[in-house]
Amino acid sequence: MSVYSDKAFMCLYKMTQEMRKKDLELGRQIKLFSQLLLAGMSTKSIPKAFIEKVVSSQRDDGGFVGNTDTIWTIYFLSHFEEFEQNRLKAIERLKSQKENLIRGRTKRDIARIPVTGILLYLIPELRSEEKYNELKKLWESEKNSLTYKAAYFLMAASKKPTLRKEKIVHDTLLWLLTQQEDNGGFAPWKGHPVGSNVYCTGIAIIALIEYLNIDYDSPIRKAYNFLVNTQITNGLWPYHEIEDGGAWGLRALIEVEKK
Repeated sequence: MSVYSDKAFMCLYKMTQEMRKKDLELGRQIKLFSQLLLAGMSTKSIPKAFIEKVVSSQRDDGGFVGNTDTIWTIYFLSHFEEFEQNRLKAIERLKSQKENLIRGRTKRDIARIPVTGILLYLIPELRSEEKYNELKKLWESEKNSLTYKAAYFLMAASKKPTLRKEKIVHDTLLWLLTQQEDNGGFAPWKGHPVGSNVYCTGIAIIALIEYLNIDYDSPIRKAYNFLVNTQITNGLWPYHEIEDGGAWGLRALIEVEKK
């Protein structure tokens, strides 16, 4: 880790301790721990009592509250062999939703690219031709709308070798690159009133790094520099969903630093 990613990691890890102490929503805690695992944290850093609490929260149907919580919990449990059956039961819960291939936050929610994008990115057992085709149709209907939706689509596509070669992926990649702000960051779209932020920039980096080389003047390096230049003293970034934005920022920093 660099001094930048180390500061972000330590702040987010302390945040997990505060969240457990205050008994905040379990789904938020699971997602943050999962993001830290994606960033390379050892499972030994996760308290056994917390893992047991996660497992005990599983519903009879195999799910964990909504679709988003279930997706992140499936990824979380993939790090613990002793709970493989719980993980598989949760996967079957999502597979059973035949009427809603493109996942929303809950079974009755509208179709959402970010939810299905992260599902296909994180969970190999749920990748299928049918789901990818539905995701493509949905992105085609919303194409060139929001940078983070483009990034989630590219993240999901990166896990399917044949899709990576398709024109829709090429076009999406080119469009996302046109949306980079002069400061190197990404907003919901170029020129958006809120300006560049850690969430849009972090997830754009995670997507772009799957397709582009990194060199001194690359768009990825410029986005990385934006994160470094906007990081505040405690290691995070000024963003309203502080742990979610911070987690994507941390992951982006580490992915670039690994190259």
